[in-house]
Amino acid sequence: MSRHQYGDAIDLQVFDNNHDGQIDDDWNKMYAALSQTHPSYVEPMSQSGSGHLHLDWRNVSLGCEHEGAVFRASALEEKG
Repeated sequence: MSRHQYGDAIDLQVFDNNHDGQIDDDWNKMYAALSQTHPSYVEPMSQSGSGHLHLDWRNVSLGCEHEGAVFRASALEEKG
């Protein structure tokens, strides 16, 4: 099952912003910025397929008993 179905995962498209034909450095820059959100899991670049960055927060409790985006969103609002 995908973590996206539980509402705690994102995939972000990585572009070749410096036009060097590689996404490695751009992927690393995005990862560095997003690592500050303390994801539980980051899919390795070698497994990411077609230029995306996958992160999820599967081990982060958002203060709700139910899984799913609706419940997680309401928990985030409460923590506001």
